[in-house]
Amino acid sequence: MFDSLQAGYAPICLLVLAASWFIARVGSPRLRVALALVTPVAISAAWFFMPRLLALFRPLAFNEDPWVPWGFMATAAWAVFAVPVSVLGTFGFWLTRRRSPKHGTP
Repeated sequence: MFDSLQAGYAPICLLVLAASWFIARVGSPRLRVALALVTPVAISAAWFFMPRLLALFRPLAFNEDPWVPWGFMATAAWAVFAVPVSVLGTFGFWLTRRRSPKHGTP
């Protein structure tokens, strides 16, 4: 699942949607926008690099393809879909929380 580019879209977008639920609770609008833009990129990078964390510190073997540049390309490909999901999810959750009688209108 971590090695396939196509298999990463759905779980990353679900993680980003869950994170946007918590981002929507942030009080400052500027911080909320910044987190909505940075968090999906961080989740995409973590999705690629977490299983390979120990391999980052060992030297490459002879004829081994350097996979770190491919990780940044995969992160960018996933972030293309994850950033709009985060922005729309954060705005939608913020609007839902704002309209909710339980939380009141600020």
